[in-house]
Amino acid sequence: MAAAVHKDTDSYARPGPREIARLCGFDWAPRPLWLIEAEALNKTLYKAKKHIDKTQHLTLLGNDELKLQETATYAKWVKKLSHPVLCREAVWGVQTIHDASWTASGEFYWKVEVHCFPRAIAEDPLITDDHRDGMYNYPLDIVLTNGLYQLVTSAYCGPGEVDVDEGDEFLHGTVVDVSGGANEVLDDHDVAKGLAAIFLDGQFDQQFQALVNETKAIQSKALKRRLSQR
Repeated sequence: MAAAVHKDTDSYARPGPREIARLCGFDWAPRPLWLIEAEALNKTLYKAKKHIDKTQHLTLLGNDELKLQETATYAKWVKKLSHPVLCREAVWGVQTIHDASWTASGEFYWKVEVHCFPRAIAEDPLITDDHRDGMYNYPLDIVLTNGLYQLVTSAYCGPGEVDVDEGDEFLHGTVVDVSGGANEVLDDHDVAKGLAAIFLDGQFDQQFQALVNETKAIQSKALKRRLSQR
């Protein structure tokens, strides 16, 4: 299970994402094209428009009025993002798995993250906007994180601490992570068994899709109400 490592952080045992991924049903394969294109557009927009707020960023992602897909930067990102990664496709979108370990003040912190990319965000980036349609809306990333938290924390049966958050990228629907304490190394196989208990029985995918459908319905209703008031 868990074991301490030396203060020399060069000697720590980092997570083995491939072993964890193998036991959780992930494949070593390219991301699907819709995700490659969405990520490339997002990264190109970061470079083209550095000082815009979240709503402006999501709006430009949704309509590409800057014609970013015609730029050399976009083409470069598409090529770069087309390499194989550890990923798992689901009815709602795609998951990727990553070693997210870090060090601080000479201490090593073991961490692995599973990033969830809903296709709904690639199709309609404003679905994660905090201000869309005023008080009638709540953003998809918040809905997913809140709605999946209990399922994830109850199902996980491995070592370390499991958590769910909104992630750092606009295309993240939610991120599931497992972490250890300072200089605590977690066993890959045991973590994999814990994550498999979350992802492989079908309940996670079913609830994820239900939350996406619920959010779409609420936002559609809010939009119709707003249009009717004009």
